[in-house]
Amino acid sequence: MRADTFNFEDVFLVDASSSRISIGSNRYVLLNAAAIGSMRTELLDNLGLDIARGIFARIGYQCGRHDGRQLRKRGKWQSDEELLRAGLRLHRLEGMADASLSNIEINRAQHKLNATGEWLDSFEAEQQLQQFGIGNRSACWLLEGYASGYASECLGEDAVCLESDCRAKGDHSCRFEIRPLSEWGQAGEAMQSLFTSVKHQERFDRCLRIISDMGCELEQTSLDAVFTTNAQGVITSCSQGAGELLRMPPSKAIGKNIDEFYFGGSSEAQSMAERLKEQRRVRNYPAEFLTPEGSIPVALSASAIRNRAGNFIGTIGVAHDLSEIRRLEDELAQKNKFMANILRDSADAIITMDPNDVITSWNKGAENMFGYLASEMIGKPIDMLLPPDLREAGESETISRSFRAQGAVLSHQTERLTKDGRRIQLIFTQTAIRDDSGRVVGSSSVAKDITSLRKP
Repeated sequence: MRADTFNFEDVFLVDASSSRISIGSNRYVLLNAAAIGSMRTELLDNLGLDIARGIFARIGYQCGRHDGRQLRKRGKWQSDEELLRAGLRLHRLEGMADASLSNIEINRAQHKLNATGEWLDSFEAEQQLQQFGIGNRSACWLLEGYASGYASECLGEDAVCLESDCRAKGDHSCRFEIRPLSEWGQAGEAMQSLFTSVKHQERFDRCLRIISDMGCELEQTSLDAVFTTNAQGVITSCSQGAGELLRMPPSKAIGKNIDEFYFGGSSEAQSMAERLKEQRRVRNYPAEFLTPEGSIPVALSASAIRNRAGNFIGTIGVAHDLSEIRRLEDELAQKNKFMANILRDSADAIITMDPNDVITSWNKGAENMFGYLASEMIGKPIDMLLPPDLREAGESETISRSFRAQGAVLSHQTERLTKDGRRIQLIFTQTAIRDDSGRVVGSSSVAKDITSLRKP
């Protein structure tokens, strides 16, 4: 099938009733070129040239690969060159540019793809001129990405399109060349990296330069420590929060090896580095940092930093000081221990039960009052203490109904049996135990022996 005879109506579909334009299985939205130009300006102003170019190149690359796949599925092409030329027509229908190709050589079996071409009316060059005037850089980033993605589908392996001349630079036209990635060398690798990756390292470096050099708000307000190390573990940047954590000015921490601050020394630092190389990130690792004032507990989260080739070149870490949390935990543990001792040693019987009134705890006061050890009672129903006549009178059911209705039973006077068969008189209060959602998960009961008070 020849590209000039292919029926694009089967590919480029317009549904007026739903306002949908589709190419293959993807929905398209037509935007005014000036709107894309404004988007371009916003990205350049806010993110800089490299990131803005990468975003446009990646969008174009993804669209080009999609269109290439759709045309390959829908047509029986006489050659890969015909498929490549079909992309030019689709490109023109999409309003991107009127492109032409010359000197085409494409052979999948031999991994060859060499073509030169021209974008006769690039909307990107047009918008660049309108927004910024003539500059010294090529401007057709989305077109380069689209041509690279489409050509990669035609060749069956990575191909790269690079613009040589550009009207945005004052050239007569926008000219480009397409080759396999392997033939472009460093220039092709740089372009391919735009299609497949985001430059996290550069973004980290930029943020850390702001923190270190400009004294931005993050430096003043962040309570956490932010720092980076190189591949050898040497600290290369350190926020104000990190300096406060390590009890030294950030400038003194920079240049020191991170293993000087790990409680476990070089072995712990090396273990962390190996985990990061393998797992890429570690979250909330409990560690101790050594400072001139002593050790400090921290929760450490860190990520590996890699270059474009994927090689490990350093780390970025955030350490949260747990000293205050540990202090509060110790205070709470002491209070819990104090309360546990009170409950354990209380002269009153203090008993907890699950929702089925099965005993879950039994203090010393209960042991002394009823004669049963905790080991004998935990897991047993509380009703085993009920005298037979009260059981037959339905006292247990009466207490349960009152408890369910009111969530508590207050100052109930009754009698119970001890292990040695004695019948004692007591007064008890039973209250509900609830979880965080308010659901009743059990009850607690405090009983006082009043037998001696009731004797005549």
